Amino acid sequence: MHLRFSVQHYLSLSIVFAIGVAAASSGFGQAAPAAHGGDEIAARIPARMQSFVDAKTVAGVVTLVAHGDRVVEFNAAGMADIDANRAMTKDTIFQIMSMTKPVTAIGIMMLAEEGKLALRDPVENYLPEFKGQRVAANNGPDNARLSVPEHAITIRDLMTHTCRWMW
Repeated sequence: MHLRFSVQHYLSLSIVFAIGVAAASSGFGQAAPAAHGGDEIAARIPARMQSFVDAKTVAGVVTLVAHGDRVVEFNAAGMADIDANRAMTKDTIFQIMSMTKPVTAIGIMMLAEEGKLALRDPVENYLPEFKGQRVAANNGPDNARLSVPEHAITIRDLMTHTCRWMW
């Protein structure tokens, strides 16, 4: 069976998963509705995930959303193994790839929320090895040359991939 993957859907599903992982790592109790209408939003997640399965964007998905110490939504939809006709369950074990960026971004945003760093902070404040970094020049035939950046590389630059590093 051929599945179509769009970047938008993949990122949406990855972010939902990453939020669940971050929330789950802090410990949680039994399912309970979130305050301020969060339960209404969470109630729509299973149908939305099922729509991705029905459209064959993904074969199966497990979602978990927690708020504080409460599980707001936890559901499984689709197939864990299409060939074996095995349904996805809440405890299905499966390989997840390319989660480094969303998990790191969530960690950075949690630290920013706690006031432990700011997105505008130069990276060299936390990693001295970044002091004196050079970046790709902006235009034309010089774009392969390295130059001194206009400002110190910030956490925001790294998160938005705008630091002009040559990869």
